[in-house]
Amino acid sequence: MVSNKHLVYLNECIEHQEYDGAKHYISTAIKHINKSYKRINTGFLLVDALVSNSLNISESNNITFKSDIKIEKERIKVERYDFCVALGNLPDNAVEAARKVINPDDRYISVSIVTGDNSMVIHIENSAERMVGNDFKTDKKDKLLHGYGISNVMAISEKYGGVFTIEHRESSCEATLIFPL
Repeated sequence: MVSNKHLVYLNECIEHQEYDGAKHYISTAIKHINKSYKRINTGFLLVDALVSNSLNISESNNITFKSDIKIEKERIKVERYDFCVALGNLPDNAVEAARKVINPDDRYISVSIVTGDNSMVIHIENSAERMVGNDFKTDKKDKLLHGYGISNVMAISEKYGGVFTIEHRESSCEATLIFPL
């Protein structure tokens, strides 16, 4: 996903007619995107980019990553922005939790996205340390900038009449998001 910083810089390049600088910057960004999304190829670029990015981040953190994606993209009616928020937050949370598992051999993430007859299901399971409580609040220091992912996913689920559940077990966490089709 392109951040505001990238767009601000590109806008400044265009405003100052520094087209070569903008072209170079875009070329560099495309190379990074190509590295990210080409590992998963479902034909739905949003899924390919985000799941591939999660795969790359997982591997760089010594987390075993598995995916099972069987989707019919033309049947997915969720706005791409909302889909990006949901599919961006859930794997990010999974990576963050799996990264905290002490034994690297126990770190894993499994992502499943399937369109069925009446619904699309996004299911993410990951290794996790034992959790006290069940509030899924961020443990990051700057709580003003972090800790909104789960509530954003819940809001998107409600917006589309879907169902979102998250369950923490002894050594794992499972998040399931179901959208009607």
